[in-house]
Amino acid sequence: MRATAGTLAVAGTLAATAVVAGCGSGTDTSSIATVASSTTTTSGPLSRSSFIQQADEICAESSAAINSIVPGSTSAEQASATAQQLAVTRDELRSLQSLGAPQGASPSAYLSALGSVNAQLGRKHLALQRGDVGSLATIAASLDTAEAKARSAASSYGFRKCGNVGSPAGSSVNTATSSTTTTTPVTPTTPTVVTPTTPTTAPPDTGGGSPAPITPPNGGSGGGGTGGVGPGSGGSSP
Repeated sequence: MRATAGTLAVAGTLAATAVVAGCGSGTDTSSIATVASSTTTTSGPLSRSSFIQQADEICAESSAAINSIVPGSTSAEQASATAQQLAVTRDELRSLQSLGAPQGASPSAYLSALGSVNAQLGRKHLALQRGDVGSLATIAASLDTAEAKARSAASSYGFRKCGNVGSPAGSSVNTATSSTTTTTPVTPTTPTVVTPTTPTTAPPDTGGGSPAPITPPNGGSGGGGTGGVGPGSGGSSP
């Protein structure tokens, strides 16, 4: 009796490993566990609720993997971290696409936004490899815009986990033009109130000391008739 051949459903598991930029930086190259999504054979497209549930599981694993990446401090270490993040988000996008189109509305807006995130991560990785720090600020702004669009599209579709893009722990973008300005708070000072003083009226200046005594006029003493001879004075009576 000859055996008949049956149709075999194969469960596929996606695992992204750490991708290291070829700069010889000595960065830890241990594997990063990422998205693990099994392919399920279905008779038709997933319902919207089932699609969201499975997609959220994929996105949650992806975010956790990205959050475990250590960005490093040198350009080579940051290039390695960016390459790892890019590998995770690419696998996330492939895993979501493998679910097929669900019933009803399509999540194409989110998938497109996630593709833009991948494109900006690719630009950032290339700039770090080349040491092109001058373009990192522009790339970072474009990456922020792409991630914001992904969050908005995910929320609009009804995802709960997708759109929460992970970030390497302590990640920061170093640019040639970026600087940190520390503003020292100014402590307000209490104005000094000047109390007006009442002016003291000084007495008129007399020249100092006691007033000088008044000297009488010269001309002798004894009044107005002194020294004169009265009429008939000294004469003999007839």
